[in-house]
Amino acid sequence: NNMNGAIPSQIGLLSNVEYMGLFQNDFSGSIPTSIGLCTNMRKLFLFGNAINGTIPSEIGLLSQLDFIALLNNRLVGSIPSTIRNLQNLTKLKLRNNFMTGTIPTEIGTCASLQTFDLSFNFFSGTIPTEIGSLAALKYLIISSNKFSGSIPSDVGNCLSLKHLDISIDPRMRGTVPPELESLSNLEEFIFHGTGLTGFFPDEVCSLREGYATNFVGNCGVICDCCDEVLCTYESEVANTTKP
Repeated sequence: NNMNGAIPSQIGLLSNVEYMGLFQNDFSGSIPTSIGLCTNMRKLFLFGNAINGTIPSEIGLLSQLDFIALLNNRLVGSIPSTIRNLQNLTKLKLRNNFMTGTIPTEIGTCASLQTFDLSFNFFSGTIPTEIGSLAALKYLIISSNKFSGSIPSDVGNCLSLKHLDISIDPRMRGTVPPELESLSNLEEFIFHGTGLTGFFPDEVCSLREGYATNFVGNCGVICDCCDEVLCTYESEVANTTKP
């Protein structure tokens, strides 16, 4: 489609709409706060536009939402703390925007969340321990941001996790926590381009026994079971150090 212009505030009049698919157009402007009146909405697909501004806190009024896809836009600002109200949310995709701030601790209340993709933004701070409350989480993709600190051992409580990607974030430090051995469903763990060091735990290596698991590490971590080790830390630091 080739629709453009701003999303009108009158969109709030669509109180019974369950699916809003305005993706892959040329919409600009911000998401109107009146979207909070669409209380029956289950899927919000606005990806692939030129939408800017912040995610309005009113999105927390849409308690029926199960899928939010805002990737590939020009969004700024942080994830609103009202995300805690979205108990039915299974997928939150914010990839490839200009968003900042930290991961709100309130994300730990989104018990149904299965996909959490924040990659290619400017998020910072540490990974909150509340992530460990997301027992249904399958895909945690936070690569190419400005996160710092270490991988919290609480990630080992995400027993449904299949894909963990913290790559190309040179401010990430510490070691790989052995508690990740609990992730019996893990299929892929990608951490190249980080500042992680030390030995890759034997406990986590054991996940590979009889299972098609892919580990992609960096040169700072001695990993006998990694499929690939990318020694590009210095160049990735340069590429991800943004003004």
